[in-house]
Amino acid sequence: AINNPARDLSALRSCVQEIKEMLQHFMEVKVTWVSRDANSAADKLAKVGLGDDLCKVWFSVPPDCILATISDEIPIYS
Repeated sequence: AINNPARDLSALRSCVQEIKEMLQHFMEVKVTWVSRDANSAADKLAKVGLGDDLCKVWFSVPPDCILATISDEIPIYS
């Protein structure tokens, strides 16, 4: 829907339109769909954010709940 130049008529049209307007502020943007399996760190982070009322900020090392997921995604070369 974000990549489609036609006006979105779905129930999410206001969100899609807002995203399209925000993306216009960038010089170059590429929006692609990535399956949850290929992006498990982002999926995990989103779930943590949805279930947590606290505001958290980290500066150099991600939270432990994300570290394990990230390390699982790093390819092992032998």
